[in-house]
Amino acid sequence: MVLIGIGMGFLVRAGVEYLVIRSEVTELARVAVWLTGSLSGRTWENVAIVALSLAVLGPLTVALEDRLNVLSLGDDVAVALGISVNRLKLALVSIGVALAALAVAGAGPISFVALMAGPIARRLVRTSGAGLVPAALVGALLVVAADLAGRRLLAPVELPVGVFTAMLGAPYLLWLLVRQTRVGDL
Repeated sequence: MVLIGIGMGFLVRAGVEYLVIRSEVTELARVAVWLTGSLSGRTWENVAIVALSLAVLGPLTVALEDRLNVLSLGDDVAVALGISVNRLKLALVSIGVALAALAVAGAGPISFVALMAGPIARRLVRTSGAGLVPAALVGALLVVAADLAGRRLLAPVELPVGVFTAMLGAPYLLWLLVRQTRVGDL
């Protein structure tokens, strides 16, 4: 699955690079900002689209959280408890892809938010389960804080939110890898 993801990432990246090469010079600055992930220039229309989509996908996600927790115990346990594992996995992947697509369409590919939000939320609420709502709230807080930092720290220069999430996320990823290696979970 990881190799498929890496391959798809390279394929999509090649498509994006082709579109960048074919773009008008006047559009390249906007494209570059979007590719790093930015909330700059978003309107209330963008907020309405995201809110409507979340009003549909959010309750579906929360409704499946208990089954996701059971699925984390293993496929055999989930089947023994009467869960249709393949249908559940398909539903969870579909909702996850839709939510990720919604986020990327709205703000561009903002790096490391998903990587940081889940573990931070799990530590804050001290839950062993999925903790989807706390993770979503922590993710939103990270994006807003990074956007605020991008707008204020180097004012009048405004940096995209993706720059700050990458600056926070890369060291956090390295710390997680070192920690997991020491514990023996990697």
